[in-house]
Amino acid sequence: MKITNEELIKNATVLFWKKGYSAVGMRELQTALDMRPGSIYHRFKSKDGLFRLVIETYVEDSKSDIEACSAFPDALAELEKYFVSVTTCPGELQYQRQCLLVRTLSDMEQLPEAIRQVVVEGMATLKSAFLLVLENAQHQGNISQEADLSELAAWLQCQFVGLRTQAFVCEDNEQTKRLISRAMSELNNAA
Repeated sequence: MKITNEELIKNATVLFWKKGYSAVGMRELQTALDMRPGSIYHRFKSKDGLFRLVIETYVEDSKSDIEACSAFPDALAELEKYFVSVTTCPGELQYQRQCLLVRTLSDMEQLPEAIRQVVVEGMATLKSAFLLVLENAQHQGNISQEADLSELAAWLQCQFVGLRTQAFVCEDNEQTKRLISRAMSELNNAA
């Protein structure tokens, strides 16, 4: 049975998300992907090539999830539900509470330049996804027409990163939900 790139990237994502780029060795990749080193290199060219695909896939999936919120009649309420869903995953998935891009930033000095660039571009892509949600929320009348949406998108991304980091280190889901509610409340009051 041939394993698809999608399955391999999913398995590699779990490993990189749990351990971080620098801490993952080739033997661990072999085990996680059930592939020999030569096959990994043939398919992905290098550990860096595989990690780049992991980051690109994560960004694209996250972007789609965030942008999907804008299609709802109340984009901000849907975004709040999304925030809750990614910050309150069960214990065995707690590593997913932390943003993979932020997790990767802690390895920034050890990363090759091409990977650094993908991470920076990924952060910009997610900011633009937040901007789309905010634009739709503004059209829905939930954010003032005078609001600087670009600045709000940057603020919202900071909130999201902080909330995900807090949720990663604190297992109190109710507190996390209250913090999300507070952030969304501030967003609703944005001038």
